[in-house]
Amino acid sequence: RQGKNLILITGISGSGKSYTSLVMAAGMAGIETRKDGTPKILAIDSENRSLADYGQNADGSWPVVPFDTIHLDPEYTVAKYLKAFKKTLDGGYEVVIIDSITHAWAGQGGILDQKGRVDARGGNSFSNWRAVDPDFNRFKDMILNSPIHLIATARSKADYSVDDRGRPQKIGMAPIFR
Repeated sequence: RQGKNLILITGISGSGKSYTSLVMAAGMAGIETRKDGTPKILAIDSENRSLADYGQNADGSWPVVPFDTIHLDPEYTVAKYLKAFKKTLDGGYEVVIIDSITHAWAGQGGILDQKGRVDARGGNSFSNWRAVDPDFNRFKDMILNSPIHLIATARSKADYSVDDRGRPQKIGMAPIFR
């Protein structure tokens, strides 16, 4: 059976996540376009149209690989990501790039934002997760059950732990995502 790649690329802003995802997608789908001339790769871009830096040049050439793009603007709801992913499947693409999943988690309208709105109405902060977990689970299922190659990017931030004396210690970088 031919397996499909599910890849997560993390890094700080400007570290090359978008470029790396395009290079990897080119390796998975091949640099050529489909027989009808359309790209084999679709990118879902929530990074303020940053993938446009790698878009088609005025002379018709591509800096990395031909790809189509769906731009997501706030609110970054799971429903928007799911709708864009469905367009990827309906369009017959071989690879989807989600640049970035961080917005679905921590962006305006993302899971944490929705949880904050539920918390503002009151109740137990822990049990309030029940209101947003179904959305998060649909997002995870979309990724884990992808029938095509999927490359996702996530922003990273410094990660800390507390030592034996109660002091925070930097332990490296962690994706901004659950």
